[in-house]
Amino acid sequence: MFIFIKKIVLFYYMLGKFTNELIENFIFEFKKEDNQQQLKTHVIDPIICYILDRLYPYIFLTATIFIILLLIALSILFLIIKSNYKTT
Repeated sequence: MFIFIKKIVLFYYMLGKFTNELIENFIFEFKKEDNQQQLKTHVIDPIICYILDRLYPYIFLTATIFIILLLIALSILFLIIKSNYKTT
């Protein structure tokens, strides 16, 4: 039983050591300029383009509503100023 527990502890130790080395190797490879450029070109840029394509209608709709509300607010302000000018 003791040998079995010892093997399990050794396995977890080796697994932790392996994962740490694997993470360090990934970090080392990601720091290379060529790999960063490929990552930007083949992963990040397509994701950003996809997100912008999906969000574009909502951004356009929000901007349109904002402009309409701004025009309404300016019209109301103009009408208030005009009505106050006539009464005085």
